[in-house]
Amino acid sequence: MEAANLRIETGVCDKRYYKTGHAMEKGSGVRDDYLQVVFEQSFESPPSIQYGIVYLDTSKEACLRVSLKLQEVTASFATFKFSTWVDSKVYGVSFSWMAIGS
Repeated sequence: MEAANLRIETGVCDKRYYKTGHAMEKGSGVRDDYLQVVFEQSFESPPSIQYGIVYLDTSKEACLRVSLKLQEVTASFATFKFSTWVDSKVYGVSFSWMAIGS
């Protein structure tokens, strides 16, 4: 990838579960949510993705158990899998992401 063709796109994905009835807030066992980021402009090929959790709201009544994994990347979008398990309750999550490609 040449520097002249390099393009970087960034953003924040935000999801709230509090008082929505979503399984992340009320359930138990393994619970997954798929969060998709659509790029403003498609890349020529799937970009490299960097990401990290920047906000997490959980219940104090149970241990904190969360996972955020990059599930799929195409030239036009990225899908992330956010998970929790056992008795953890999640009320909200935000993560920042950066796509680097051409």
